[in-house]
Amino acid sequence: MSVLLARDPLLPRPPDGLGRGALLALAVHLGLLVALALAVNWRQRSPETFSAEIWAALPEQAAPRPVPREPAPTPKPAPPAVAPPVPAPAPAPTEADIALERAKLRAEQQERERQAAIDKQRRLAQEREAEEKRAREAEAALLKQQRELQRKRQEELARQAEEARRQAALEKQRQENLRRMLGQAGATGAPSATGQAARDAGPSASYAGKLIAHIRGNIVSVDDFAPTLEAVVEVRASPTGTVLSRRITRPSGNPAWDEVVLRAIDRSGRLPADTDGRVPTSIEISFRPQ
Repeated sequence: MSVLLARDPLLPRPPDGLGRGALLALAVHLGLLVALALAVNWRQRSPETFSAEIWAALPEQAAPRPVPREPAPTPKPAPPAVAPPVPAPAPAPTEADIALERAKLRAEQQERERQAAIDKQRRLAQEREAEEKRAREAEAALLKQQRELQRKRQEELARQAEEARRQAALEKQRQENLRRMLGQAGATGAPSATGQAARDAGPSASYAGKLIAHIRGNIVSVDDFAPTLEAVVEVRASPTGTVLSRRITRPSGNPAWDEVVLRAIDRSGRLPADTDGRVPTSIEISFRPQ
């Protein structure tokens, strides 16, 4: 579409030239409407281009033609919403189900009661065992105490018996010494003689000391013995003085001292002769540590 102007556009427009301006305005609006129609209907058909030459009294530059827009991407339709599956209604419990559930509950209750009874029995058994243990411990302690008392009683009885034997031995020795002193009131024997006769038919009075000194020289001992010990030994010898036998007729109460005396006699081997040259065939000798 073209519009031709009869007048030179470089010339000034007369004051009454309104018809051309209106025509130009109308042409511009028509172009706009066509552009808008093409823009709206871009999906149905390709846009058509056209040109128009418009001459105005003054030089004017045409507006740029509209550029067709890129079609917007068609949105994909959303998948249809899937409704969640509706759970099937639970079947109503039957009489059998109810009976089975009741039986299960009764069995559980019975199991709990049985377990409680077992726990109670176990607890009672533990208490009885603990009580029996305490009773055994108390009985053992009492038995130990009784045994200790019995041991002390036995020790005391043994000590009393030993003391009684010692007192009896002292009393016996005292009685013998008393008889000896009574018998020696008019005796002629040696001080160490043990006879009861007024006169000694055996060795002389000095022979006892001589014999004791002879045997004492053979006493060998490293022990210290109490001076109150006294061992009486009977010695038998041949006429030549050879010792034939010896025995303890009255122990000293210390076996070690008795053994020392016997060994000293064995070391002597021979008894010395008396003043008359004779050797007593049997004699008792009393030995003390000092």
